[in-house]
Amino acid sequence: MEKQEIIEKLVELKDRLIEDVYQAYSRNTSDYGHERYNAWKKSVTKFLNQYIPNEVQRFNEKANPTYGVFLRRNGMSYHDFFWKTDGSAMNAYLESLILDIQNDDYDFTPINKEVQDVKTIPEAKSKKVLIVHGHDEAAKYRTEAFLRKHGFDPIILHLNASKGDTIIKKLERLAEGVGYGIVLYTPDDMGETKVKAVQHELQPRARQNVVFEHGYLMGLIGRPNVAAIVEGYVEKPSDIDGVVYIPSSNWEIDLLRELHEAGYPINPANL
Repeated sequence: MEKQEIIEKLVELKDRLIEDVYQAYSRNTSDYGHERYNAWKKSVTKFLNQYIPNEVQRFNEKANPTYGVFLRRNGMSYHDFFWKTDGSAMNAYLESLILDIQNDDYDFTPINKEVQDVKTIPEAKSKKVLIVHGHDEAAKYRTEAFLRKHGFDPIILHLNASKGDTIIKKLERLAEGVGYGIVLYTPDDMGETKVKAVQHELQPRARQNVVFEHGYLMGLIGRPNVAAIVEGYVEKPSDIDGVVYIPSSNWEIDLLRELHEAGYPINPANL
């Protein structure tokens, strides 16, 4: 039996506790309610024995508590007394068990090895793409237009209000709900090691904030979901080598391929 089927059956048993047992105490005698409760417990035990056998002992302990004192009804209605002494605890137990299974927090092994994973339809990956950029306006808007043409929803970092946030907070806020990130390495700065700088051997570099935001964005949404487009001979930072760098010479096709690898449906004719 699959996990989703187990969840549905547990929900059915939980509903039956109210619709059958609680209502039996409410509309009929306490004896009839007691009979319906015993029948319900047998149904739960049978189901657990068959599909979640390592849960039977815990259920029996919950269903047959040992009270230190004898509980009296003291004028309370039969259904309210049942709910106070047994029903509420059983309802909470099933709610918690259902939630554990839904969240994959319940360990079915080793006793029940035949339980299969829940078959779920994966959520569509967000088409929001965050563009991190330097001072090259043309590169920024060219990338935005290209993404829109292919059905994406580009978000340009500097066009969004900071709302009083630091750049880190702003990046964290904008990264929520984003499926992919593109970092534009454009030659906005010049730099080199101290020895070479003294000799005026400077190399074109991206802005240092772009390099920082590149690394931070990978930490937020995952390295496979971030690509960098490198303009010309811009120096690439060695401390984040191993990531995807796309040369600007053929960036459109290469970017579509990276988006496809990241899980986006891309028309093969465009690759």
